[in-house]
Amino acid sequence: MRTRINSNRFVVVLVLVALVTWVKPAWAVLQHGHYCGVDNNQWEKSPISAIDVACRNHDLCYMRPGGMGACICDRMLVQDAHNIITYCQETNDPRFLPCGKGFAQMVIMGFALKPCQNNQTIAPGGHDGWFLPLGQSLFGH
Repeated sequence: MRTRINSNRFVVVLVLVALVTWVKPAWAVLQHGHYCGVDNNQWEKSPISAIDVACRNHDLCYMRPGGMGACICDRMLVQDAHNIITYCQETNDPRFLPCGKGFAQMVIMGFALKPCQNNQTIAPGGHDGWFLPLGQSLFGH
């Protein structure tokens, strides 16, 4: 009986170690740059990729009156992700941001599973250098 209890404790400890080891890296995969992912808003930093710009625009859209969870914000992010995958070209030129096409694909898949919860009209927003006016997507397509 004593051996059985020790082996059960060993299994519990092993499972806890596995969770600590694997869950945190898995959560990190759900974030990208300074703006993509839940609670990933590093306003003092510039976006690191085209998809990070799109995520920042999405965050700013949510911050507008009536914007939290707004379907139009989500649709614009998904459209930007599609545009990044279709039109963004990777370059070694440091004047251009990388595309972030892999995370753009994750955005499309993630928002395909998220039901529209707030279909109301939201207030128009301003322009702060990175933010695109409501309804204008990346690459203008």
